Amino acid sequence: MHKSPHAPQLSCDENVRRLAARPSPYWNILEFCRHIGVKKSPSGKCDWMARVRCVDGKYRQSRLGAHYPTHDDGLNYEDALTLAKAWFNQPSVLAVASTPYLVGVNSKLKYTKTSSRFTIGDAMHGFVEWKRIAAAKTYFETTLSLINHHIIPRLGHLPVEELNQTVFIQFCTDVLETPPKRGNRKPGTRVRLEVMDHERLRKRKKTLNTLIGLRRTAIEMSWENGDVESDRSWRRLRRVPHADTPRHFFLTRAQAKR
Repeated sequence: MHKSPHAPQLSCDENVRRLAARPSPYWNILEFCRHIGVKKSPSGKCDWMARVRCVDGKYRQSRLGAHYPTHDDGLNYEDALTLAKAWFNQPSVLAVASTPYLVGVNSKLKYTKTSSRFTIGDAMHGFVEWKRIAAAKTYFETTLSLINHHIIPRLGHLPVEELNQTVFIQFCTDVLETPPKRGNRKPGTRVRLEVMDHERLRKRKKTLNTLIGLRRTAIEMSWENGDVESDRSWRRLRRVPHADTPRHFFLTRAQAKR
């Protein structure tokens, strides 16, 4: 279990004993959107609590039982954890609760080789493992997230030599029309290029160029290592123009005067 910033590890009885009494519970994160807590009252009462984050952004919580050893007839941490998980899975709770996800940043490529041919997923695997060694931690995590979100689902099992113009154009269109990734939230509605405003399209092009650069570098590394026969597979991957320069608007004299 991972610590919440609001409390020390509640599995330790000594930590719970040292907590100050207050109206709201202290929480530890089990998974994002799933918490176990302790509510310590001025009266000396100490209870185990469970909490879920709901799809509307609010929280629902439930008392699990008294805390042991504060109360002789109470629950220890393992008992409370078992009851919390049972409460999380009640139909009435599942109906309103957000989907939980693990604490921490994913550090693995979401790709498993299933073909004997060298695929884009294989190229990305070599690239990711090199970046794991060579790149700064934050850059590595951001890069891996982009690869897992955009490249692997669309192109992971495609043999490198089958990456032709048609596939490349479709990939570019899919990325441009896909809303930005916001943590672990569900993706928004796809927006067609024809109705996208200039600034939104510019930002999506910037993301697309980053992805093209990652894929180009990964395949180039594979070519240098002898896994890919032709350098055409990466040289023909070209970035889209004018993605990094915002459009500037200037007032006319009349607009400036008003």
